[in-house]
Amino acid sequence: DDINSKFVQLNLLSADLYTASWAAIRLGRYAQAETFARRLLNMAPDPTRGAADSQSDKSEVRSMLARAIAGQARLDEASTTLQPALDWYRKQLATGAYETGFRADFAYALYVDAITQHPDSAGRKQRDADLAQAANLIAGESAEAQKMADVKYLAGLIGAARTTPQG
Repeated sequence: DDINSKFVQLNLLSADLYTASWAAIRLGRYAQAETFARRLLNMAPDPTRGAADSQSDKSEVRSMLARAIAGQARLDEASTTLQPALDWYRKQLATGAYETGFRADFAYALYVDAITQHPDSAGRKQRDADLAQAANLIAGESAEAQKMADVKYLAGLIGAARTTPQG
């Protein structure tokens, strides 16, 4: 019944699930990543953070979850899972969001959307548009931000997807 202890425990669990989700995705362990990301998505939001921060966190986790689902070839489910995050990122962009973290998170969501597209002509067109927008978001980062390991990794994912045929 110690509120502070419960708060610390939830924060540590959240951080661990976040790290485990990313690690599992990077290792290609998509089913495991899905389990971790679903658990993280279903956790109560941090009460010390504002609603915008909470929505930002949820959108980032939705992108991870959608990537894990897409990695298991469940493209339609991945796309449906990702859609609320894309909607939120697009709304934030329209209202002037531009911060480094936002740009990278939105670029990752666009990358995930691109890899969930079906190989028909409409899917190829959406894939190309997503990857171009993601690349532009990364290119618009400061020189310092572009040197960050996470941003370089993301740029590599986007670049590889742009040069690899779909399907």
